[in-house]
Amino acid sequence: MAYFGQDVIPSEEGFKRYSPNTDAIQLIKSTNSLSTFNNYSFRTKGTSTLRLIIRKSLYDDFETDQNVFGISPFQTYNLGYDGSKRSFRTKKITHSQSIWSYFTVDVSVPSTLKFKWQVASENTRDIFHFSVNGTTIFTSGNSPTWHDYSRDLPVGKHKIGFGFSKDHSVDTGYDGGLVDNLEIVPKGSSSSSYINLSGSKVTIDGVTVRDIEKYINTSASTDAFYVVDITGLNPVVGNKIVISGLNLGYVYAVEVDNSKGGALIHHNDEVFSVTDLMKGKMLRCRYVASSNAVGTFSLLGQEDYRGGYRTDFIDRTVSTPTPNGNFYFIMVDTNEETGQPILMADRVIQHSISYNTLKSAGAMSGRGIVNRSMGERKVYISAPTGFPTIAEVKDSEGNVVKPEQKSQWQKLEDYVKTVDYNHLVDGLEQVWNSNTTFSITQSLYSASNYYARKIGTYTNYVITATTNSSGFRPLLEISAYNKLLIFNDGAYKTCELVDGVPRWRNVTTLQPTVAQFSKDGIYNFQILDRVDAVVHNTLTLRQDLVGSGFSENSKIYAKRIDLETLRNIKKMEVD
Repeated sequence: MAYFGQDVIPSEEGFKRYSPNTDAIQLIKSTNSLSTFNNYSFRTKGTSTLRLIIRKSLYDDFETDQNVFGISPFQTYNLGYDGSKRSFRTKKITHSQSIWSYFTVDVSVPSTLKFKWQVASENTRDIFHFSVNGTTIFTSGNSPTWHDYSRDLPVGKHKIGFGFSKDHSVDTGYDGGLVDNLEIVPKGSSSSSYINLSGSKVTIDGVTVRDIEKYINTSASTDAFYVVDITGLNPVVGNKIVISGLNLGYVYAVEVDNSKGGALIHHNDEVFSVTDLMKGKMLRCRYVASSNAVGTFSLLGQEDYRGGYRTDFIDRTVSTPTPNGNFYFIMVDTNEETGQPILMADRVIQHSISYNTLKSAGAMSGRGIVNRSMGERKVYISAPTGFPTIAEVKDSEGNVVKPEQKSQWQKLEDYVKTVDYNHLVDGLEQVWNSNTTFSITQSLYSASNYYARKIGTYTNYVITATTNSSGFRPLLEISAYNKLLIFNDGAYKTCELVDGVPRWRNVTTLQPTVAQFSKDGIYNFQILDRVDAVVHNTLTLRQDLVGSGFSENSKIYAKRIDLETLRNIKKMEVD
């Protein structure tokens, strides 16, 4: 498929581009009569204009099983053009067999047929075929790199065929022909289109509904693409956007006006502060690592905008041994002692890593890897415990002697069961990506073997300490801290940075509420405007403290010092 950011249609100056397939955009099931169309939703912030770039062509990149052209028989293969995940493949056959897949298209305006193709086969023996209206246009033996093909199609019906034939022996590679980015593009008129936008809507914050076709920017549109500009968004608080009645395969890009900087698209459940966390909400995090080595976590709770037009996420369906991208930590529980959030990664962030590698980095004991991605607050990153639930033990009178014990993984499973994922196109898999590699846990199965788990898979999968066929799905705990307000001149105050300079601000003159402490309390004391000073204190004679062991002429002087007000004491002298 056309990779995201490719200059199929250049972005206007000031617009920031996102792929409609990014993890920040959530696919939801259709709620209107256009049941074959996927809706999708996301949130915007920092922008007053949302731009959709929509293909006018008939198009299928085969990333889903939608089969836009109705090819029959239809099969896909896990290899696509330019790093995409899938393509169409000729149906698997055995020796001395042949197979054809066809589709028929009614071309309403002069158009161009385009696609990418390649073949893996026994060269000159097993052959890929392409035909139009029963006439073979070209054939090819083994040619396992992507090639471009295009031809004009006049108005009328056309039967397009992809075939493959094998001789009596030898299998090579995937043994077939692959086709990707199959497209029929209207020619010569910017008003020509195979896409009917009638019934396509944009819903803003669940209230405002707009017809997409009414917002077509004719001056920016081209022969191949509609450009749709939705204006009037709130750049300060952001908006929740739901787009319905549009086949996702035809949306090439979603853009936001970034002319003032800071415009972004993010997931409906994404937050950027610990105080906004609740079960199901998520924080973005970046992870970079080399093969079979624990890497670096950074930018927790921050949008990672790199490359000018895209934000990369670690592949959520197959993961990678050398990750370099983002993922989400989703809150699933709270620490029973501190009340602080416990979050689990939404995907296996790294595969082909061993238990011993994680252990050597500290992820298998204690509180795990200490990280300061939240500023003054420490976060602890580890592999979760994964032992099966241990039932409670009662004595003969029915009293609980030993309470039920659940692993962190089981608590994740318990949380997942409480959430309804039916509104999502791919259900639970769309959020938790559970069909990927098994996740390594801390829990011992036997002498030198350990549990590895998948969400929703209850069969025990066991690995050795050196097995590197499983993956790392980290758990994150956020440390507790005490927030303070300063009482001065009859008011409770907080200190905050204004243009990099610390400034005092009154919070309340009354007894502060819990919410005020949570929202305005100071925990990062580095922002306080402190200066070096020499403090002199006069000691008070305390003869009442003279006890046994002292002569009657002994004298004791004392002074109570509030260490909370005298931080970073470097030296104390007594004359």
